[in-house]
Amino acid sequence: MTKVTLRKASKIRNRLMSNLTDLQTKVNNVQLALNVYNPNVVGELDAELAKFTESYVRYSQVSRVLFSIREKISAAGNAHNVSGLLADREALSGQLRTVTRVLSLARPRLPDATLSAQIAGVVSRLEKSDYGHDQLHVSFIQEEVLEGIRADQLVLQTALDTVQDKLEAINTSVTIELTDEELALLKAERVAV
Repeated sequence: MTKVTLRKASKIRNRLMSNLTDLQTKVNNVQLALNVYNPNVVGELDAELAKFTESYVRYSQVSRVLFSIREKISAAGNAHNVSGLLADREALSGQLRTVTRVLSLARPRLPDATLSAQIAGVVSRLEKSDYGHDQLHVSFIQEEVLEGIRADQLVLQTALDTVQDKLEAINTSVTIELTDEELALLKAERVAV
């Protein structure tokens, strides 16, 4: 038996999934285009059957080991609340994206005197000409509100960093055990452990 970290186990799982996809293609190929002039039709069919049988057995073995490893990864993840941490990471990331977007778009509200002067300028231009817009786009968010949002951004980023650090620690310190049978198959599949 050999122990591997969750990070390494995930890499092994991904490699096995790739191998399994390749084997599925071979297993799904159950027909052969025969050359009617081939004098050795039976031999060709037997050779194809042998290749199919080998691929099918390999597919079954790889599939069994893949799902065994996935089950072990899942059990280790459940024991360390990985699902909860991943949910927290997604929630925090979503909130942080929204807050960051608000901060990238928002400008502090203009002082009332400045706003009144801008409105007067637009009205004056409209009175002198038929061309122009009768709207003025301004921010309504006060500087104090922006400061609160910036503080929220810092809190969210700190919380997200903490969750990511916990996930990193779990991925690099928690291990699963691979059986000798699993190790033999990984070796046969040329998957590094």
